[in-house]
Amino acid sequence: MRETRRLLDANVNRAREGLRVLEDICRFILEDIQSTDKIKTIRHALKDLIGIPDGLLVASRGADEDVARERPVPRRADLRQIVAANAKRAAEALRVLEEFCAAGSAIKDQRYLVYDLEKIIRQKVILHQPFYRDVYVISDKPNVLIDAVKNGARIVQLRDKNSNTEIIYQKLLEIKILKKEYDFVLIVNDYPELAARADIDGAHVGQDIDAAAVRQIIGADKILGLTTHNIEQAQKAAELKVNYISAGPVWSTPTKPGRQPVGLEYVREVAANIDLPFVAIGGIDLNNVRDVLEAGADTIGVVRSAEQTAEYLRIIRR
Repeated sequence: MRETRRLLDANVNRAREGLRVLEDICRFILEDIQSTDKIKTIRHALKDLIGIPDGLLVASRGADEDVARERPVPRRADLRQIVAANAKRAAEALRVLEEFCAAGSAIKDQRYLVYDLEKIIRQKVILHQPFYRDVYVISDKPNVLIDAVKNGARIVQLRDKNSNTEIIYQKLLEIKILKKEYDFVLIVNDYPELAARADIDGAHVGQDIDAAAVRQIIGADKILGLTTHNIEQAQKAAELKVNYISAGPVWSTPTKPGRQPVGLEYVREVAANIDLPFVAIGGIDLNNVRDVLEAGADTIGVVRSAEQTAEYLRIIRR
């Protein structure tokens, strides 16, 4: 009997711990009061559903006897991984409790609520933090972006300045198929209507397009990125409900002919003054990427050197 109560105690604690992490992310980082309250309700409901007084569960506790106590805690790369790990932790603990409690069906209902909330929270996290310590790969070729994702990139942009909209749409669908196997963000350049039509993660536009109008097209639940070349544009972007900005070109690049490079000083300005995720882009390669990171960027954009994604990631995450 003590062994069963010990098992129940361990899984009640696991479920509460996982839910508490999710609750605090919603409360303090995402400032999402609805999700915060829903998670809190699930956490508080456990006591009644288990049907055993806390005192009995605590009395059966044997943390010093736990054979798995010394296992190391995995290092999570970012908020997305933290959400996924803790939602899984809570759901798995609830699944165990279903098997050992009389109120198994009611606990099952709580587990499915966790599944639904994980999806909602994950989307909100992506909007809040589209990338973190990543390589943002840009290309007009689906195979380049697909290879980049397979090599570890978690945000890619289809930027096709020459094809018609139907071809670009088909390219987006070709890349989107990869989402069945990989967790990544797919952005389209300049075509917000295609972001909505293909139901991808978002759109990126330049200074020549009205960001507010783009937001109306793609909706509040998709990512909007905006190109900036100076601190005034970056400051304005922060007021436009964009989710991230690009800062560049840092150095001259043939992908932006005629555009004056902004240098590392602009990267430092954005890092110090703008409270938005940003990607430094333009002329970055393996020889100068460390300089960009030291200037304050944690994510770099690449076009011509997409095949070196894995090496960039090793440098960034080191």
